[in-house]
Amino acid sequence: MKVFNIALGALLIGGIALAVVSVGKSSSSTSTAVRTIAPSQGAVTSSVSATGNVAAPQTVSVNFATSGTVTNIDVAVGQQVSKGQVLAKLDPTTAQTALTTAQAQLTAAQDKLTQMQNPITPAQATQNAISLAQSQQQLNAAQTSFNDTSAQVAADETNLQNAVNAAQAQLTADQGNPGNPSAVPKDQAALTTAQNAQALGLLKDQQSLHQAQNSLTSAQLGLQATQAGNAVKSQPPQPGDVAAQQASIVQAQATVAADQTALTNTTLAAPSDGVIATINGLVGQTVSGGGASSSSSSGSSGSGSGASSGGSSTSSGSSSSAFITLTNLQSLTVVAGFTEVDAAKIQVSQSAAVTVSALPTQSLTGTVTEIDTLQTVVSNVVTYNVTITLANVPAALKPGMTASAVVTVGSRANVLRVPNAAVTSRGTTSSVRILDANNKQQVVAVTVGLRGDVFTEIQSGLKTTDRVVVSSGAASSTRTGTGTGTGLTGGGLTGGGLTGGGLTGGGGGGIRAGG
Repeated sequence: MKVFNIALGALLIGGIALAVVSVGKSSSSTSTAVRTIAPSQGAVTSSVSATGNVAAPQTVSVNFATSGTVTNIDVAVGQQVSKGQVLAKLDPTTAQTALTTAQAQLTAAQDKLTQMQNPITPAQATQNAISLAQSQQQLNAAQTSFNDTSAQVAADETNLQNAVNAAQAQLTADQGNPGNPSAVPKDQAALTTAQNAQALGLLKDQQSLHQAQNSLTSAQLGLQATQAGNAVKSQPPQPGDVAAQQASIVQAQATVAADQTALTNTTLAAPSDGVIATINGLVGQTVSGGGASSSSSSGSSGSGSGASSGGSSTSSGSSSSAFITLTNLQSLTVVAGFTEVDAAKIQVSQSAAVTVSALPTQSLTGTVTEIDTLQTVVSNVVTYNVTITLANVPAALKPGMTASAVVTVGSRANVLRVPNAAVTSRGTTSSVRILDANNKQQVVAVTVGLRGDVFTEIQSGLKTTDRVVVSSGAASSTRTGTGTGTGLTGGGLTGGGLTGGGLTGGGGGGIRAGG
């Protein structure tokens, strides 16, 4: 601090000397050294920053879900594995035997239900089908015979009636012809013969029709008898018996499923992609079923852990008790503690730039994926942990490395802007100073938009042709100055030197530019 004070004093003395030189070169009235800049079109960006640590988003503890003796360990610490890859195996003999027995019992239960639902054998079903087909064929034949007989009876009736009609017509014709009296007796005899033939023919046809009808009726009854016999043979079982057997099948299926799961659980597979972090077991060791895998998220979600701790918390199943522990190094995150003022500006999905102390030449990008709802207090300072998921993860990046994160909380493209140093705000009003045509400073009210890290958006009140005063300072000179001051001489010691255009202002040559 002492050295800094000496250096600051030297700078003050140098500034005074330069100011005196400027006064000596001045002519008449008081002069003003002014630095101006024209409003420009461009982007305005606002960001907040904090430090934290790289963290693995998920650590998975993997255990066998069943007990047994370890026969294989197929991975090594540090090995990259993919989801579903085999990690280790137990002796499957007992589980395989149980599964085989359960499958046999299920098959027997299913066969019994099939027999109940189908009381006749396939051979009996074939025989019933043949009997039914024969009865149907006999019925079809009887129906055809009846139809043919009916048609023949109708034809005979017509033919016999035609013969009677012809004999009657001939008799009538000869009776009306006195010149041939001998023909009448013959005609009468022919008519009598035709009538007798008609009566006899109709009687025989009626008998044939009755016989065909009897055959058809017999065939119909035969088909009905066959159908009834088949129905009796296929009598379904009682509903209660079927329901009981179906329940037995469901129970057998559950046993098979449980035994299949037990057999599957003798193989330990990776639940997700990751890197083998620890292996706490040996071939030949007997393990007890540890249940399903447990995982832990890298975000503290209000757990109260400080950003410097790495941002990871282990779930109830610690990695030390797990048979194998997986860590995901392909999608690392950065957990950083932001002050409450900055955290209020951060939203999920905002972009972030990340630098890692151990990898100074690498620029990383990411996206905000989680913001703690509960505060973390470190040294009486309230912060909120923010999780940033990295988009590009270099191979050298490791969990726990120190990182700095800059989150972009606001951005406007192609807007009118001026350096922050040019804007004066009091409450809800803002103003800038501009130089008019006579190089006189005027205060102009402006409407500002986004206040960025370097620039402030101007929504109204300025034009691109305006000369906006960035810094100015009065010197004991009598000449009006319109040049641009730099460094400690940018307008005097108190007006625009150290505070206006010098060390911290926009004088153009100070330690930190005002834009």
